[in-house]
Amino acid sequence: MISENNVVEQRTFESIRYYRISDDTPSHPRGTVIFPDAVDQSGHIFTVWGFPRIKRVYVLERGLRRFFKERPFFLEEKLDGYNVRLVWVNRRVLALTRGGFVCPYTTEWAQIWAESMGLVEFFQDHPDHVLCGEALGDSPYNPQRPLDLPPGLHFFLFEISLPDGHRVPPEQKYELAARYAIPTVPQLGKFTVQELPAIKELLLEINNRGGEGIVAKGEQGERMVKYVTAASDLEDIRDHLPILFDLDSGYFTNRLLRTTLFVQELGLDEEEYAQRIGRAMLEGWSVLRNYRESAEEYRILVRNINTWKALQELLGTRVQVEELYTRPVVVHGRPFVMVGFKRVFRKSTKRFRMILKGYGHYD
Repeated sequence: MISENNVVEQRTFESIRYYRISDDTPSHPRGTVIFPDAVDQSGHIFTVWGFPRIKRVYVLERGLRRFFKERPFFLEEKLDGYNVRLVWVNRRVLALTRGGFVCPYTTEWAQIWAESMGLVEFFQDHPDHVLCGEALGDSPYNPQRPLDLPPGLHFFLFEISLPDGHRVPPEQKYELAARYAIPTVPQLGKFTVQELPAIKELLLEINNRGGEGIVAKGEQGERMVKYVTAASDLEDIRDHLPILFDLDSGYFTNRLLRTTLFVQELGLDEEEYAQRIGRAMLEGWSVLRNYRESAEEYRILVRNINTWKALQELLGTRVQVEELYTRPVVVHGRPFVMVGFKRVFRKSTKRFRMILKGYGHYD
């Protein structure tokens, strides 16, 4: 497998070597990470399987019926952060991104999380399991910081993966999370499709407060689908219009379609949502009035300034990163360095500048 040089990248985090799989292969999904100098409990080279893509349903009732028939399923709230896999290597917790990079920032925060939750104890008991979760807060990957969270980065478990890549069933996962004091994404309960009215009420509540949506999981945890709210889709449209030309062509049309179907299926006011769609477009492009560049600004908190330098190097492989400021702060009685930076999207910047200067182009 290591010979598949076109999709295998060798990297080092501090003194730890690892290989990341940058694209799907017949044997390994994208984001798989191999630690050649570590072994699992079976004596094999420690491999962390890439996190599987979860299918999205656009129509709630028919989607749930198609995937679960009459069988029960668990519902969990889908949070809007970034995907993190926590693993135990060389007796320390490392944090992997969905793409298979060891993230220096999230890894530093994992040490902080270990002070308040039983991460070390969990991995001592289950050294080749993987804790998969959502990281939210002062994030280098998502510029929108949830206002209901205190400063810092926060972890919410949504899956526990086994060494073969399969997942622990939901009820067992909840038990393990409680035993080791690991926070989980909000658990909404166990349902069948016959309880669709109650599921819709949950979705309306999530939508009304601007939440992202739900994930439905079978009793064994192997079948799962996600469903996103109109509020989340409209927020995506508003926030990402300034980087339009750096995104896939279907990014916005997919969200407009999902919004339309959500409004229809949940019986929402179409006139209200017609106005909200228009506002999302106008607010998203309001930056064009005094346009300088297409950029997103972020704020993070690090204990060690070298963590920021390592993160800046990692992020800079994909997009232009510019430091805005660094300053010492105290958060929850602990010293940190607050770092502000921005990611500049060159393609959108160039295109919008040409448009606003009056250049023509072929549609």
